[in-house]
Amino acid sequence: MAHLNGMKLDATHDYLNWYLSGWQGAFVVRLGYYSAVPETAKEFMSAAEWDCWYDGKEAVTHIEDHKGNLQERAERMRDGGSHRDRMARVSCWNAIMPEHEYLVERWNEFIEA
Repeated sequence: MAHLNGMKLDATHDYLNWYLSGWQGAFVVRLGYYSAVPETAKEFMSAAEWDCWYDGKEAVTHIEDHKGNLQERAERMRDGGSHRDRMARVSCWNAIMPEHEYLVERWNEFIEA
């Protein structure tokens, strides 16, 4: 954030450090999402939550969200397997065509003509 300095930059760093420190990660896991830093989120989760959400194991107890609503019943497993298995199936599409540099060069030649 090159446009920030002083107290605003410090506040931004404080917020990012808090965001990645674990509490927020554990909070979003209970909503069905994943944390950007699972290792810190683990500190704020029960072993049963971690096993169910990240290791893909059967829930040993009922798992609740932050409001106490049932998220997963005991003896159930999250669809899709463990976090590792899920992430292994994620792929990224390269949005830049192989011809990109060639086309940019030709376009620049056209503009200069």
